[in-house]
Amino acid sequence: MPCSYYDADLLDALCQYACTNVAAFPQASLSSIMYACAHFNHGRESAGPLFEAWAKVHGPSIPRLGLGELGKLSWSFAVMDLNPSFGNDTEGGESSGVDSDAEEEGIEESEAKRGGKARKQRQSRGSSGGKEESVVDELLQCTSQRRGKQLQQSSKVVSGQLSYAVRIWAAAGHANKKPLQELQASLSKCVVQDGRTSELEKEVRRELAKDSVLKLQSVRSQVDVGHGWIVDMLAETASGNEVVIEVDGPQHFATCRHPVGTGVHPLGNTAIRDNSLRRLGKRVVCLAATDLDFHANKKKVIKLLREKVQGAESLQAASE
Repeated sequence: MPCSYYDADLLDALCQYACTNVAAFPQASLSSIMYACAHFNHGRESAGPLFEAWAKVHGPSIPRLGLGELGKLSWSFAVMDLNPSFGNDTEGGESSGVDSDAEEEGIEESEAKRGGKARKQRQSRGSSGGKEESVVDELLQCTSQRRGKQLQQSSKVVSGQLSYAVRIWAAAGHANKKPLQELQASLSKCVVQDGRTSELEKEVRRELAKDSVLKLQSVRSQVDVGHGWIVDMLAETASGNEVVIEVDGPQHFATCRHPVGTGVHPLGNTAIRDNSLRRLGKRVVCLAATDLDFHANKKKVIKLLREKVQGAESLQAASE
């Protein structure tokens, strides 16, 4: 069973209410609603206007946010695949002028002062008036300024959020931007991806490798396919094409109050993962662990594997 419960009606109501009261809402409350939208892969038609309204009101205050808030917002905007613009000639909404994460993350006072100086430099850019900034560029610029000791001393949650956002943005076309490259280099020192392979993944790999119908040339586990995206498996087909295979456990899905399709709903980080891999030119096969009971019906599972791999290859060929 999925680990999360997704109530679309509740999030719709929260988004609509918050969107009409963005200026009055505390920044922390807004970012929590936006994070929930990203986590549950909530529809853009409902969540999009809230992210855009947040950018217009609070975008100018991004340089004054603490590292924890920057991590949360970066993850949310990246997972939602949104990048609204805002004018930097006005003061933003509610935000403390002090790095709110410095004390709780144990950052030294001198480090916090340097962060404050960097924020003032960022704010001075808008003094000429009227220039439009994109949220992604601003988040990258401000977060990259916190690299070094402050980033290394941040919590695993914050560094993990930033690392995932960086991978998404790199696949989306921001890979050549200097702030992203600097942030990626700093995160590589404090974020280690879990490279373990589950027993179910091993079994899937064995069956794929020996299947006489697919005749795959190779099946490799835990492969980096670009920009830090490490996939469960990368198979090379008989025709020389590469197919990414992901085995998704219950932590990748949510149950729904109003069932969508089969009654489960892919979470935001799973949906954007697949989208990012496709942006890198990969054919993607997603397998729900609940459909892979080899002991109950091995023939059925083998048939599913064949259909998925062949379907991914033919779908890509049709789009080329």
